[in-house]
Amino acid sequence: MMETIFLKEGSGPKPVTIHLVPGLLQTQEYARALARVASPEDTGEERERRVQLKMRRQALITRRSRPARLNVVLAETVLRRTVGGPRVMAMQLRHLADAGTLPNVRLRVLPFSAGIPVGEQIGPFVIMEFSAATPGRPAEPTIVYAENYTGDMYSEKVGIVQRYVEACDLVERASLDEVSSRNLLRTAAREHER
Repeated sequence: MMETIFLKEGSGPKPVTIHLVPGLLQTQEYARALARVASPEDTGEERERRVQLKMRRQALITRRSRPARLNVVLAETVLRRTVGGPRVMAMQLRHLADAGTLPNVRLRVLPFSAGIPVGEQIGPFVIMEFSAATPGRPAEPTIVYAENYTGDMYSEKVGIVQRYVEACDLVERASLDEVSSRNLLRTAAREHER
């Protein structure tokens, strides 16, 4: 199964996929819970430093001047998988629903009923598109970032980027609209509280 997130500096969002809430949309409690599991050998201070760094990065989407545009598709598994306990999940899901109301954030859920829209399993990925830093100068090339357990891949090769863009299109078409997604997020938050 996959989730999708698309991060864009420029105009017009592109989706990306993830099996966890993306760092740019995580609450501190959710990020702490993940850090405890991912790095149990680290000191609490080291984990907290990473959590705070993640929280500072969120300014990319909340800053007043030219906030990054984020287009996220989360698989419904993200809503159902408990990270940090029911209270942490309820807060995280409400935070996602609220973030989806920001003008630069487009957040949708790929429901279980959509099946596997790409026809094969692909892992979490991000498509990064950039606007030109200076008018009249070309923008940086589009980059695909794909995560896996043993390493990460960055590519700006046109053929690779195109395959991920096509996968994004399929996932987006199969996803719920934004309002239905927010409703599902809030319903799932209430279910975690029970």
